[in-house]
Amino acid sequence: MRGALLTVVLLAMTPRLLAQTPMTPAPSNAPTVAGLAPEPRSRTGPLPPPGVAPKSPAAPLPREPAPLATTILLDVPAFAYHHGCGPTSLAMALAYYDTRGYPDLFDGDATNQTEDVSQAIASSRNVHKPAHYQDYCLPLDYDGRVLPDKSEPPAGDEHPPDSIADFARTSWSAAGNCYGWTLARDIADACTSYVRWRQPAYTVTCAHLHMADGTLTWGVLTREIDAGRPMVFLTDSDADGEDDHFVTVVGYRTTPASQYGCLDTWPPIDVIRWCDMAAMRKDQPWGVSHAWTIHFAPRQTPATFSNVALDTNLLVFTVTGLCFGATQHLEVATHLALGAWSNACTFTPRTALTNLTVPTPPDTRPRFYRLRGN
Repeated sequence: MRGALLTVVLLAMTPRLLAQTPMTPAPSNAPTVAGLAPEPRSRTGPLPPPGVAPKSPAAPLPREPAPLATTILLDVPAFAYHHGCGPTSLAMALAYYDTRGYPDLFDGDATNQTEDVSQAIASSRNVHKPAHYQDYCLPLDYDGRVLPDKSEPPAGDEHPPDSIADFARTSWSAAGNCYGWTLARDIADACTSYVRWRQPAYTVTCAHLHMADGTLTWGVLTREIDAGRPMVFLTDSDADGEDDHFVTVVGYRTTPASQYGCLDTWPPIDVIRWCDMAAMRKDQPWGVSHAWTIHFAPRQTPATFSNVALDTNLLVFTVTGLCFGATQHLEVATHLALGAWSNACTFTPRTALTNLTVPTPPDTRPRFYRLRGN
């Protein structure tokens, strides 16, 4: 990217320092085809099912020191269950990107669950201007018996999709969903369709991984978190051997075991739940069956230099408007000519770079700086 050019004459610079209503959780008795296992989906409500252990604000300390232990956490906004754990979990992951170079995925501030954010998760208006809640959540069928809603024929009597829950077919009776339920096979399309609807200029891919076939592993989890990318998991929260709850995966740790850290949409919403990274099976709390990675393509924008200063042969400045998520090269030259540029430093920005420092030789020649993407 050649979006900005900065000229520095060393002698001329003066050195300076630079709400919801609780409902009874739904039972795990989703509609099935005779002889076939239930299709993977969420089946929980705004409160945890009986038997789910409470979250602990502080993890117990290990009996022995663990100098090689690792804990990595991403600063993902925490949202409460809003008409479905699937759309809520996906919204938390997208809100993280909204604050890191991909704005306007939500109206207003996405660092907290404002009314605008809740409307983006699952919209609600009134009977005269229905939205997701009026068309698909009503009539409320959170007891496991699917009641027909506007997802059934005839087509065209429902509102146009305007929330993540719409694109995820959450609560759709035509998909066999009761209130708040979402099919696993609808998550990836919901992610890409919602982003395309909100910001057609963004390119996002959402890959569906499976614990059973080996596409989801501990290595995949750590790679994604280390790269600053939250994930979405479908889990078995109550260890009954059936998946039932979507969560946003925001970190991992290696002690007391190989564990993933997640925001689970249940109160207290900002407390991380730590769970063993294990496949779903009976008697395995929070076992994992499915997962999704979310990758945004680098976004090219003009770069701007500001707060430029020289401090003890270090050039100090702030860069905004970067190609987020892509490797950038800061190049330097003493004259503007083809082949005169050399690399000063390389970085992969996720936010604006503040007080970036670059060594400069102690001489009087003017220097030119530019940013170039791969």
